Amino acid sequence: MEDDTVDILIVEDSDDDYEATLRALSLPAAIEQRVVRCRDGVEAWNTLNVDPAKDADGSEARRLFIIMDLNMPGLDGRALLAKIKSHDQLKSIPVAILTTSDDPADVQECYRKGANTFVKKPINWSVFATQMEALKAFWLNSATLPFRL
Repeated sequence: MEDDTVDILIVEDSDDDYEATLRALSLPAAIEQRVVRCRDGVEAWNTLNVDPAKDADGSEARRLFIIMDLNMPGLDGRALLAKIKSHDQLKSIPVAILTTSDDPADVQECYRKGANTFVKKPINWSVFATQMEALKAFWLNSATLPFRL
């Protein structure tokens, strides 16, 4: 039987933005999901850089989806994205960039480095909720996500 469990790694330094993302995703009980939050790129890299056959808690590895901010202290989202997408065992993990930046250079750089999607955080809650619903509908309900290699 195929495991439908999806781990969601949210890399976000802002408590408010993290909470808003969780609320907007309104994760369904129908698909068992586990959310892990990292507050910066270093913490995320350390979380990802565990034995690929096991999760950080030692349980069997599952499917993983990453939602990450760009502008964080220390190792920012741009650098973390580059590290993930150049790592043989992590590069297949889908990464969604969720950021306040609308700079065309950021969009170009993220896609060039391997981002799977780039979403600008809107100020309007209903627009944000709609964007997160679309993100969830595709990546968590429609797409088949790979297991970490």
